[in-house]
Amino acid sequence: MPSSKILLSYNIPPERHETYMRFMINQFIPALHTVGLMNIGVWQTVYGKYPARLLVFVADDEDTLENALDSDVWKKMEGELKPMITNYTCRVVAYEPGFQF
Repeated sequence: MPSSKILLSYNIPPERHETYMRFMINQFIPALHTVGLMNIGVWQTVYGKYPARLLVFVADDEDTLENALDSDVWKKMEGELKPMITNYTCRVVAYEPGFQF
């Protein structure tokens, strides 16, 4: 069982939604998988003053997670994601089963 999760939260402006979806499916998720990060959840907020999107990633162990976050692949993908979104945060939290914010 993983010991940590990476939580990405942000908003997607409506005019960038289609570009964002293509990027996530075709580039972001597959690239992060190559550095050992597995997507285990995508949450959409439909009500309230919270970020609209929450993505959750885990790795098999702490070393893999730390190496992934230090990798050129992560930096490139994060750099390409940021112009498509607003209110971005990235946090590493202790793993707990189920939803975490």
